[in-house]
This record gives sequence, structure tokens and C-alpha cells, in this order.
Amino acid sequence: MGGQMSGHVFCFGCFDGLQRKKLTHPGFEKLEPRESSREPREVRRPSKPHVPVAPAAEPPRRRCWCCRRAKRPSKSSSMGAYSCEDGVACPTLDELDAAQRGMLQEMRSRVQKLQWPKRHDLWFKRFLAHKKWNLEKAMAAYVDMEEWRREVGADHILREYPDGKLNSVLPVDITGFYPYSVDKTGRLVIWMRTGHVPWWRSLFERTDEALRAQLWAGEWIYAQQAQLAKLTGIWHERAVVLVDLSDLDFNYFQGLSSCSRARRRGAQQTTAQYYPGVVDKAYLLHAPGFASRAWSVLKYFLSEKLMDKAQMVSSEAEMQQMLGDLGAANVPRSLGGTSDGPDLQLPVALMMPRNGWGEMLEAWKPREISIPARSTHHEILVAPGGSVSWQWALVGSSITFQVQRQTGTGATESVLQPTECHFHDLEEPIFGRAMAQTPTEFHFSWDNSASHWSKKLLLRLEVSSSTMGNSP
Repeated sequence: MGGQMSGHVFCFGCFDGLQRKKLTHPGFEKLEPRESSREPREVRRPSKPHVPVAPAAEPPRRRCWCCRRAKRPSKSSSMGAYSCEDGVACPTLDELDAAQRGMLQEMRSRVQKLQWPKRHDLWFKRFLAHKKWNLEKAMAAYVDMEEWRREVGADHILREYPDGKLNSVLPVDITGFYPYSVDKTGRLVIWMRTGHVPWWRSLFERTDEALRAQLWAGEWIYAQQAQLAKLTGIWHERAVVLVDLSDLDFNYFQGLSSCSRARRRGAQQTTAQYYPGVVDKAYLLHAPGFASRAWSVLKYFLSEKLMDKAQMVSSEAEMQQMLGDLGAANVPRSLGGTSDGPDLQLPVALMMPRNGWGEMLEAWKPREISIPARSTHHEILVAPGGSVSWQWALVGSSITFQVQRQTGTGATESVLQPTECHFHDLEEPIFGRAMAQTPTEFHFSWDNSASHWSKKLLLRLEVSSSTMGNSP
């Protein structure tokens, strides 16, 4: 035998393969060479030449854990090979009863007839379980998912953006949903934060960019789980989420709970319905007093599915239970563990900085501007060349917006005519770009002179040397 890991014996081929992969995280024990424990074969010599005596039975062979897993018949073998055909063990599939296996087989047959891309049987199982093993509902949800994936190019997004430089939304999303490590049983550990960005973020971000960012993150996480399955010989398709509520304060709660528009837009900017059954367990840590005493408060920040699997960690005994479940070395030190940095390697542009996310979030954060009643707010942006871009939204109500530019000759022309912009329901933020071939002054104005109420403006103005884009 070549070595052992987590108490399992590996042959030289599998052992060397794992070493070449360099899977180094605290969730696994260090691979160390191990000599064979097999006893030498004992053969009894015949007492008489003409009386053959059968050799003694050989002690049971200790086969490689990977090889045994790959060749071991599954309880669900009556369904045929799993769609991935990689021989990786799938405990959640092995646990299905006969009726559930039959529904999974029927669902797989229907999907094949529709000629959708080939998927692992775990995909079908997740949709069936999500719809409480109602085959027709699961099929409808699965078809919706496949149509959405084809429309947005989900199967290609990681190849198109391997460096994670997708848009400005993705890095901010990663700060709140960071794939951190792998626990001692092989599950991904995700560090989720709430309250570290303003409560009105969903009002400012564009829905199309938010959905693209979540798509990239969801595909990256699934790719990591698939890679871990190949390396360890066992599928752990569900993750553990550590929900860090240390940044959650009453102002955040008050703002989000009083603005139904922000909540509705937040619900619109999610891809969770296309990735059901991906959370195994959630631990809620550092909950403030007003939230820890009332679970109903947390529904404003966490999804219903996540809350169903959540456990509040508020005592030392509960903390020790969590660390025993995950392994202290796989939990950030700020959440009670002993880890000082993430183990999973995201693209460089998305890796957690050593000094935290503060600088990145400060650079991203839009300006908050209060526009008094019966007044107009002006902004002047000087572009030496290239282009200028804007993105803004109101927390609520409406206002008149205008953009003009003035060249070096003193001539003024309209870039965007005065337009009344409304923000009452699910309206998107206003965004645009204008070119500047020569040094140009851009004048932006928000006219609130006809209103008796003040307005809160969320604004980002940027100057770029790039001339890419279309001028309004």
C-alpha cells in the first residue's frame, strides 16, 4: 500500500495521484507513507509427497479505499450508472428508497428525451427533494433551470471569465458569501456575512449584473465540489454555511424592514431557485441581541430555506459542538476557530485580502446624498478625454434628471434631456456613458424643486480613459 489519509488506505497509484493534486487543507490529514500490514502468505508443506495439502487461506486483502469505492456496487445500481459515469460514491443517492430511485430514474429518462445536457443524478435528486418528491413539479422546475442556463450561458461562464473579472458586483458578493475551506468530512465551508454592506444595496445594483455575479459564484462552487469528489472518491454536494451576523445593527434592520422596495428587489436578484439543496447546515454566529431573541427578525436577511437548516450558536457548548462538527482548523478565528486565512484558492481578483475587505468595500460604496425639498442637486465632472459613466437610484419617489456637457470652446450641448425618473416598485437604477474626445465638463442635475419631500440619492460617477461604449 502507498499511504493513508483520514484513516483510509490507498494504493501507490491513488496515493501518488492525490499527492500530485496537492490537495492541502485542514479538512484532511497529512498524507504519510505507510508500509503494508499484510502478513506473508503461509503455505503448509505436505507431510507426504503423494498427499497434496491446500495452502492456508490468505488473510483478507486491504484494497485501496479509492479503488474499493470506485468498484463497490451502489444500492442504486438498479437505475444504471450515474450520469457522470465516474464511479464516485454518492451517499445521498445510496440512501434513497426504492420509490425515490424509481422517480429519479423516470426523471432522468424524461430529461434524456428532451435532449438537455447530460447531468449527474445528484441534480435530479436535488430537484426532487426540493419539490418534496413530486415528480411533475420537480420536472417543471428542472426544465426552467435548464432553459435559464441555456439563456445565460451558465455552462460556459467559468471558461469565459476564469479570472473572476466579470463585473463590479461579483467582488462585493464574494465578501458576503466566501468559499472558505473544507470541513473534516469533505463539505465546503462558506463564510456568509450580513450587514457589512448598506441595506439599500439591492436598490443601487443592476439586476442583470447581480444575477451574472451569482451565476459565476454558483458555478465556481459546484466546480470545486466536483473536483473534491474526484480527489476523495465521494460526493459532498451540500455545503455548510457560517452566517456571521457581527456587522448586523439596528439601523440596517430598520432600513431594510421599512423599505419593501429594497426587499422585493433583493428577492429578484437571486439565482437560489436554480441551485436547490446545496446547503447541508447553517450556523448563526455573533447575532445581536435584537436578532438572537427573535428568529422572525432574521427573515429579513436570510432565505427561508437557509433558516430551515440554521442553528443559533450563542453558548460555549454550542460553539464546541460546531467546532467538533467542522474541525476548528476549518473555521475562521473570528468565528471561534483557529484558521487565520482561507484554504480554498479563488481567482486572485477575488481572494480575501490579508487586511480584510474594508478598502475594497469603501472603493465600491456609492455616495449617499440627501436632496432637500424644493431644491436641485448639481454635480460637475471634468473628463480630460475618454468617457464618463454614471449610475444612480433613489431609495424611493421620483426626480427629474439631466446631463449636459461643455467643451473647451464654451459650447454647451445636451447629453440627456430632462427626464422624470420614478422609483416606486422594481425600477432599475439609471446608468449611462458619454464620450469625451477632448477635455470636457459634464454637468449632472437632479431637480427636486417641485417636491415637498427630500430625496435620498445613491450615486456613482466615474471617469475612464477608455472610449469603449456607446454615447447616449
